[in-house]
Amino acid sequence: MECKDQKAKYISCGKKIYDPHTETCVQSSEVDATNYCQHRPDGNYNWPWDCHKYVNCSNHNFFPLDCQPPGFVYHPNTNQCQHPQNVKCIEIKGKYHLFESFYESHLFYSLY
Repeated sequence: MECKDQKAKYISCGKKIYDPHTETCVQSSEVDATNYCQHRPDGNYNWPWDCHKYVNCSNHNFFPLDCQPPGFVYHPNTNQCQHPQNVKCIEIKGKYHLFESFYESHLFYSLY
């Protein structure tokens, strides 16, 4: 969020990720499934590496979810998965493999 002329405005981090602890945009290499929810309030958040997934943070725990129906994209402003033509999404290249590793190491197969 940025304040200008006494008005708050949300700004995009582009190819970076917002870190609520430092309140800055950080490189994607600094964020993964093990720390994504660490300083975030409970709620749903887009997963920056895949627009078709989102994350539920609860008590600083990480619960990855797929949009339904398949092919839909998570829209953080509405907290819903929507048709891709209705959502502007920027995917970050990089540590997506950690998301898959997190599934395997924490046995979240039941969430699929």
